[in-house]
Amino acid sequence: MNVKATHTYLQNWQTTKKIVVNRGGTRSGKTYSLCQMIMVWLLTGQIREGQSIPSGTCSVVRKYSTTIAKTVQRDFHDILSEYKVLGLIEFNKTNRTYKYLDRMVEFFGADDQQKIRGYKANILFCNEVNELGYKTEFSQLLFRTTDVIFMDFNPSDPFVWVHEEIEQKRSADKKDVEVIVSTYKDNPFINKAQRQEIEYLQYSDPELWKVYGLGEYGKVEGLVIPSITLIDEMPDDLRKVGGGMDFGFSNDPTAFYLCGIKNNRETKVTELYLDEQIYETGLTDSDLIKIMKGTPKNLRIYADSAQPSTIEEIRRAGYNIAPVTKFKDSLKHGLQIMKRTRIFVTKRSIGMIREQKQYKYKMLANGQYDNTPIDAYNHAMDAVRYYCLMNLSASMTGFGFANPTR
Repeated sequence: MNVKATHTYLQNWQTTKKIVVNRGGTRSGKTYSLCQMIMVWLLTGQIREGQSIPSGTCSVVRKYSTTIAKTVQRDFHDILSEYKVLGLIEFNKTNRTYKYLDRMVEFFGADDQQKIRGYKANILFCNEVNELGYKTEFSQLLFRTTDVIFMDFNPSDPFVWVHEEIEQKRSADKKDVEVIVSTYKDNPFINKAQRQEIEYLQYSDPELWKVYGLGEYGKVEGLVIPSITLIDEMPDDLRKVGGGMDFGFSNDPTAFYLCGIKNNRETKVTELYLDEQIYETGLTDSDLIKIMKGTPKNLRIYADSAQPSTIEEIRRAGYNIAPVTKFKDSLKHGLQIMKRTRIFVTKRSIGMIREQKQYKYKMLANGQYDNTPIDAYNHAMDAVRYYCLMNLSASMTGFGFANPTR
């Protein structure tokens, strides 16, 4: 096959090690390249330059079943469409499998314990492998994979088990590990705006630049929202249920979140619950309205007031949407409200999960942090902030609410 290969693809294609660690920065093309390799194997039986596996199974695994369809599986599916081979393949949407002759690619989450217990495959690709537990999910997958294991992740934690157990211990003991470090420079297909945004990090935030620009291990500190709790589903007994929406297009995603709150009578802490409805780039107004189909028309949504025409188009489509009221220091005000809550996020909310790990305060020249957040990794955050500004009071401290901010 004639594959549009990046340098990262070629490195993975030429290695002979059993375990291949793809550690890289953002937009380095590591996940995309591995999906291309799996496509080539599915159609030809060749997984690497000197290795053929004529029949068998390739398993693509991520931590949660609820996120895999919106992330790595979507990349794989889009690649099959791009190369115009999807029609050759037997695709089972329910089982998340792709079959061609005697070869199959399957996608599942490590939270599917039944799948883990019965797991057996020739090829394994662990996407965002740092999300998995080493002695629990990953070890079970490792023991039951016969031929080759690929993994990828962003190195935002220097103490992650991948570094110690795989890159250091196993590499020294068994010598069957290849570590491929990739950056945006290894991907010739990113556009100029994306490249400039990444390179700006070296001036605006050395910590983020080290991790997401250079693909090196680093500790991201100064996070605006230090922690979130992941949940399977939104509770049924939420109050003030509404939505928040932030608009984007080419490089910035449009983000739409369902939000609600609960008063925890034991801890006396307000709980904020979030569920991702939309987190996608390249959406026109008509695209957005089409994807919103199924959203209750009476759900009150507050959106970025900077795009009144888009708000009006959505309103004319029958949705209960209005612009957020902005004022001096409304950014800090809204974040202050969010920080006074305990935040619960559904596992399928990949945009919020990603942003929480990267949205941080500006670093000053002396290494200290300003009280102003960076203007990046904030699209999901902004959407939720709009909801909070219009539904929760600045005077909210711990338990109870005053009148909504208007």
